[in-house]
Amino acid sequence: MLDQLIQMATQQLGQQFVENPDIPNDQFDVNQVAQTAGTSIFETIAGQIGGGNIGGITEMLSGQQTTGNNPLVSGIASNVLNALVQKSGLNPQLAQTIASVAVPFVMNMFNKQAGAAQSGGIDIGGLISGALSGGGGNKGGGGLLGGLLGGLLGGNKQQSGGGDLGSQVLGSVLGQLMKR
Repeated sequence: MLDQLIQMATQQLGQQFVENPDIPNDQFDVNQVAQTAGTSIFETIAGQIGGGNIGGITEMLSGQQTTGNNPLVSGIASNVLNALVQKSGLNPQLAQTIASVAVPFVMNMFNKQAGAAQSGGIDIGGLISGALSGGGGNKGGGGLLGGLLGGLLGGNKQQSGGGDLGSQVLGSVLGQLMKR
């Protein structure tokens, strides 16, 4: 599921890069850079969730507009910038410009979906809680919350179907949201 969400974000990011006059998209492969940026955003948020900080997913699903001066955005943008420089070979200034467009765009893409779901009576907090406790289509001994707590306390992380805990939670919640 997470791969499908990254693909959707990548397609929309590529379009944003083409339409943005501040991004000289003739200097790089738009699809490769969009894929790198989208993947880095999701990996960073999944890493935060896996580390016990669900603020990333909560912000991304708040239904409120995310701005570039949000502390979460700047942290994610730093990781995206590094990924773009290392994986795509972009110069740091261009990578910074791309990251400053990509991070708020992807977060707002899901915020818009979350806002629509909340307007329709969907409990986003319930989706997050359900994913963390093993609901929302995830299976595994002790649920994802047990795996998260075990990981935080030095035990083994529970996994359900591959991928790390943060990716499972992020994929589960976003997958449930996109079905609605």
